[in-house]
Amino acid sequence: MIKLLVFIVLLCYLFNFSDCEALRASQLAEQTLITTLLSGYNKNIRPDDQVSVDIAYSIQQIVSIDEKQQIMTSSSFISQVWYDERLSWTPNASNNINVVMLPVKSLWIPDTMILNSADASGYLTVSDYSLASVDYTGAVYMILPALTVRTRCDFNVKKFPFDKQICNINLTSWSQGSNRITYTENNSVVLVDTSGYNEHPLWKLNGTDIIVTRAEDRAPFENTYNDIISIQLYLERKSLFFIINGILACFVLNFVTLLSYAIPFGSQIGLCMTCFLTYSIYSLNFSSQFPQQSEYLMMITLYFLLSICWTLISMTWFIVCDHFTTKGEQNWNFGGNSDEVWNGWCHVDSKDNFWGCGNNIGLTLQKGDMTCTYRASYYHPSFHLVKLNGKSASGTFDYDRSKSKDEVYNAFTQFIENQIAAQNT
Repeated sequence: MIKLLVFIVLLCYLFNFSDCEALRASQLAEQTLITTLLSGYNKNIRPDDQVSVDIAYSIQQIVSIDEKQQIMTSSSFISQVWYDERLSWTPNASNNINVVMLPVKSLWIPDTMILNSADASGYLTVSDYSLASVDYTGAVYMILPALTVRTRCDFNVKKFPFDKQICNINLTSWSQGSNRITYTENNSVVLVDTSGYNEHPLWKLNGTDIIVTRAEDRAPFENTYNDIISIQLYLERKSLFFIINGILACFVLNFVTLLSYAIPFGSQIGLCMTCFLTYSIYSLNFSSQFPQQSEYLMMITLYFLLSICWTLISMTWFIVCDHFTTKGEQNWNFGGNSDEVWNGWCHVDSKDNFWGCGNNIGLTLQKGDMTCTYRASYYHPSFHLVKLNGKSASGTFDYDRSKSKDEVYNAFTQFIENQIAAQNT
């Protein structure tokens, strides 16, 4: 008996205090309104013979720009507004409800698509969770969530990295001409909102614009046209990164090539080859970022080519100068003539042009009763002592081939006298 009494009390509590009551008046009115609006509604029938669609575009970010594939990826909101009289009602008769939210898939919507989309399907797709805001006048406002839109753009990078680009996002009805759906240019509605735009690190958004153009209708049975909403984004490349890592770096290499005129021949060739290979790497690195085309020559490519030509001309100049310098050095009498005297020393042998006679040529110098026998190396700029005054001697005198003949032999004879003085002590 006690258990039965407790059960009855609990049941009364649930009926009187739990939230299982019927819908409130406002909810019931909204439910009745939505049921009435969608009752008999056919989403395959257009609201009118010609539906006017207003589009608003809000860009959030330029995610990436691929110049090689000529594709711009952007994140944006796209909203569409049109009138459907079948969805109108009188607020006074519906508990003063002015706006209701209806599932988009239950309504007629324009088949607006991105004409220059780089994706497999350019349609502005909706999900089961997409809702449209419907006003009592029949105005339908549908805004899609943040879309990652990939569109094809025609990039002209001739003036890279100081180029400016115009990227379009073209919206139109794919299957219905202007006799069914029209997009009108209304500056109060059709605009590009940039208030929430996040700047791209390499591209600056200089401005936006919207124009309406016409194209031939794709349907073969009607002689009409299609309205195309072209959303234009004016972009300017931020050139600082490319100036520092490309143009300035190559300018420094050009200056290094100029400095190589002041160093020896062997170092000149090595330095120029290093600069030459660096230019080639820079050129290949930049060219890999852009599409292969033959319509124009990029300014940056021309800059690299001129730098390569400058290095190549410098290398050619160094080689030619070294050739004639070496040839001029080979023309002077390496062994000396018997009638030539340096600091009182003269050659006992009368041999001319020993430079071309082979390696380790034995020659004898005489000054009074002092004699010196040495060997002149063809391949190495040095003189090797063999005998001094009939006694074996050793010593090597290295000289600079760029110096004149008199300077070399005068220094060599001074070297001999120093060796004889050291021998006598």
